[in-house]
Amino acid sequence: MPPSLTSAGSARCVAIASLHSGAQPAARHLPPYVRALWDVAPHFARLAPAGPHGQVESTQSDAAGRQRPVLVTRSAVLPTPTLYLPVHWQQPTLLRAAVAHACAHLAHGNVPLQRGKLKPIQLALLGVLEDARVEARAIAELPGLRALWLPWHPAGVDTGNSFEALLQRVQRSLLDPQYTDPHPWVRKACTMYHAALETPEGMRQTASLLGNDLGQMRMPFNAQLYVVEPAYRDDNSHLWLSDPQAPPAVQPLNAPSDTQEGPAQGDSSTPLPQPIEQQAEAAAARPTAVYGEWDRLISRMRPRWCQVFEEDAPEGTPQACHALGLTLARHAALLARLKRVLQQGLPRTRAPVACGRAAEGEYFHLNALVKAVADQRMHRQPDPHIYLQPMRTSQPMHVLVLLDASVSTLRAAAGCASPESPETLLDILRESSLLAATALERAGHGCAVQAFASNTRHQVRVQRIKGFAEPAESPHTLARLAGIQGEWSTRLGAVLRHAGAQLRGYPRAHVVLLTDGQAHDVDVHDTRYLAADLTHAVQEVRRAGIAVSCLNVAGNDAASMAEHRAMQRALGVFSCFAMRGPADLPHQLLSCLAR
Repeated sequence: MPPSLTSAGSARCVAIASLHSGAQPAARHLPPYVRALWDVAPHFARLAPAGPHGQVESTQSDAAGRQRPVLVTRSAVLPTPTLYLPVHWQQPTLLRAAVAHACAHLAHGNVPLQRGKLKPIQLALLGVLEDARVEARAIAELPGLRALWLPWHPAGVDTGNSFEALLQRVQRSLLDPQYTDPHPWVRKACTMYHAALETPEGMRQTASLLGNDLGQMRMPFNAQLYVVEPAYRDDNSHLWLSDPQAPPAVQPLNAPSDTQEGPAQGDSSTPLPQPIEQQAEAAAARPTAVYGEWDRLISRMRPRWCQVFEEDAPEGTPQACHALGLTLARHAALLARLKRVLQQGLPRTRAPVACGRAAEGEYFHLNALVKAVADQRMHRQPDPHIYLQPMRTSQPMHVLVLLDASVSTLRAAAGCASPESPETLLDILRESSLLAATALERAGHGCAVQAFASNTRHQVRVQRIKGFAEPAESPHTLARLAGIQGEWSTRLGAVLRHAGAQLRGYPRAHVVLLTDGQAHDVDVHDTRYLAADLTHAVQEVRRAGIAVSCLNVAGNDAASMAEHRAMQRALGVFSCFAMRGPADLPHQLLSCLAR
């Protein structure tokens, strides 16, 4: 919070005065204006003047220009949310923009979060993403608000490439649909924002990834001098819970949250952080995401029904990791065959790329155009190939392998009499996922691996084994894959919806289920309930442009065949294939991915 707002209630009351007292005549219309927007009625007050008395005029003017509105959603003194506005603000449009933005937080904001170990640069990024999220929600309800906020976002290419300038360019790109920024990091930030889940955890993960990128860019960042831009946006102090280890109230909330963690990520003297998908963060008390579920008895979706908790998979013993490493060596011939099949059998989707010159086309080749003009002035015959020649390059697939880690996978696999063969279905699934991920990477495609299990609808667990940026043969991937243990049940609908949410924005996205049978959970007694929900989940994910298929490790008995037929009814006959072991993987994986 700003220095004028202290934690003591009496000091806070001395620092504010009612806007109806005459200090801000332009603000008298704000209470009815807010009631016309949403059904929220915050208390309006003013901040104490910026800077102590006795400062030179230029210093006081600079301090006043750095003041931002402060939104207090919870207070022991005032029972209603309070918006503190700078006392020197007299522009009606600026006041309306600030009040509308603060009320958008009240109408669409989340509960305050723990700052934890987020760095100052990540706190600033998370504030920008949350501001964009609540403004997008508000514009969806009241489209005219875009015209109120957009004039305060003049950032563009001429603004510069500093951290503050890039943040302002990101803010304009997210607010203005007519503006496209050419900076790669700005474009990546917008893409990740639209692909992220609209949950506190999703925004937090996106901010961590973007902050990691800025650290790798050696982007300087001074947390003490950082000011939220544009001016109508508040300082975002209401996003965070009070932390006894946080800096005092007189220190800005963008200062380092933990003095033991070292300087900010933008400091070039600090080592580069690891990507977010390689960090082992503590499991959150709240679910990562909440999804609906189809109830066939009432023929409608039950909203916010299943809670999904995402976490890193535990690491296995060194002996288990060594055994998985030997699996790759033992199946070297099978792996080479699988790679060859994927390279030759998959359809090649190509993305357009502008390259080369052509005599006809839609866009000019700038270098060829300059050379043609120079040839004309030199009285030479210009080259007629002055257009860009469109070419196409291969576009890799992005495959997410979902590994069934329920308790049913601990039963003995059929036909495993040899001591070299896996003893359980989980061993077959574990080896198959490792071989598939390794072969896909060697064939030039991206692959991520996750395990799943469920303990009623209140606890659907998804364990991260491998991300798209991690090699399949790395020690960390082998350790997490070896640490997967079979327990709980199989609630496929919620897992599939979560996978679809993660893959949005990826080109040629594909979900491959590696399982041993149909969906089942202990809180569901209707055998057709979860199968019907799985059918609807598959349809939802496919409507988003993401392919879904299944490799079912089925046995020879009648019960296994009945479960396989149930999976085929849910996913489609040509999207669910039976597999006996890793030897069947090349043909069946190709059948899945070629659909």
